[in-house]
Amino acid sequence: MRQWVYLFFFCLLIISCKNKAANKDVLPSFQMQEVLSDLMKADQFVTYFVAQSDTGIDKDVESIKLYQQIFDLHGITKLQFEESLFYYQTHPDLLKVIMDSISKQVVREPVQTTPAIDTTLKKDSVQMAKDSIPISRDSLINRRKKAFQKNN
Repeated sequence: MRQWVYLFFFCLLIISCKNKAANKDVLPSFQMQEVLSDLMKADQFVTYFVAQSDTGIDKDVESIKLYQQIFDLHGITKLQFEESLFYYQTHPDLLKVIMDSISKQVVREPVQTTPAIDTTLKKDSVQMAKDSIPISRDSLINRRKKAFQKNN
């Protein structure tokens, strides 16, 4: 009977060590939050700015380019991200914490859907030149008055 108990605990130890080794490649929750937040911002950028400004651009291709730039920025690969996303999807309690953090961040810093206006720019320094031809009263009005006066 003791041998079965030892065997049970040995198997439990092997299984628990295997899970830790699998979690080594998973991104930490704070880094996953930053990556997911940046990916969502990239999607919004493509949807609101790129796709609307040029209808000939393929949104999927532009999204993939931006995703790769984000992965490079965070120093991860697409495979690491996909494995981490799968891990967090299989652990919904951890994913909920990450998504709630992103949601709170968006509430604090709403995404701007229109281009920012730079208020530091100076007013236009070009002055309108005065017309070289003096403008008098409307010639049609003058003609009508003269024609009315002749008829009366």
